[in-house]
Amino acid sequence: MGLDYSICKKRKDQSIEDFFKNYDSSCELAYGRKSWDLVGRLATEGEIENSYGILRKDSWEALMKDMDPIGDLLPKIKEAYSHYDFYLDHLEDEDRDIIDKSNIIFTKEDKKLIAQFEYWYDRTFDQPPTLGYDWAAGYLDNFYKVKDQVRELLDDPEYEVAQVISW
Repeated sequence: MGLDYSICKKRKDQSIEDFFKNYDSSCELAYGRKSWDLVGRLATEGEIENSYGILRKDSWEALMKDMDPIGDLLPKIKEAYSHYDFYLDHLEDEDRDIIDKSNIIFTKEDKKLIAQFEYWYDRTFDQPPTLGYDWAAGYLDNFYKVKDQVRELLDDPEYEVAQVISW
């Protein structure tokens, strides 16, 4: 089952119909393809069924609190997965022994970051990432980067954060 999940800036006085009628990707704060883990934490069953919801501050804050130990490391974690993919692509190269021994392409630090992320992920979410840990690191970084912007909107009397759940 597919899923496109976005959180978007929305004026509180704008109806749901007008929001979708005038939907523009410039309102999008963060996006995650197949991010069922986030939807499970941030949206209700009814919102999932309706493909739309309003983000609740308590849900956002709970997720951000859980993400704080790993959030600032996500760019490095994404890079570590990139190193790993490059390394795997070259395992059959003639220079395999050089690549393995040099530890330049896929370092001990990369291994540590990946292990730390996967341990954190498994303890944080009750389901495995649909498209893999490396994919999850990417969209989780998208959401973590906008944590303060979302907080400002959640406190703004004129705006709210819409959840667009297309599955």
